[in-house]
Amino acid sequence: MKGVVITGRPGSGKTTLFNQLVETARSRGLRVGGFICPEVRRAGSRVGFRIVDIWGGAEAWLARVDGCYDGPRIGKYHVCRDEALSVGLVALERAVRDADIVAIDEIGPMELRLPELRSAMIGALKSGKPFIVVAHLRLRDPEILGLLRDAARIVVEPYSRDEARRRALQALDLLLRR
Repeated sequence: MKGVVITGRPGSGKTTLFNQLVETARSRGLRVGGFICPEVRRAGSRVGFRIVDIWGGAEAWLARVDGCYDGPRIGKYHVCRDEALSVGLVALERAVRDADIVAIDEIGPMELRLPELRSAMIGALKSGKPFIVVAHLRLRDPEILGLLRDAARIVVEPYSRDEARRRALQALDLLLRR
């Protein structure tokens, strides 16, 4: 097993579980590098997503409803190409170079529409380092799916979050014993 892949429907708890695994690895003294893309809400409505370097803390817009017209459009969001790449590429480069574990939340449509970020994610997955990733439920990229094939796959459902957490922590333990 090369890694842990978390998937599930929006709002099921994937990012919460991802954060728990990252913190568990850190509590064991491991260096975790990569990025996370939390949603941004204003007045109860989702207005976009940030991209945050989980090691260095740098952050920028990944996509937003208004502004950021330098990247592709995904639904109602405009991907912020230059901003996202300024954080995402550095985060993945540092993870491959210096981290013990590569962590990516998420491999999804917005991230994959930036060819440079897609290439960097593929490079990180090919690096040989253990990984923790959140994969979009409808991920269809054959190259990335091939790289995730041998990982433990955890599907998070709102009614079985505790079981998913137990299985994910068990998979992380196996991964870290390598």
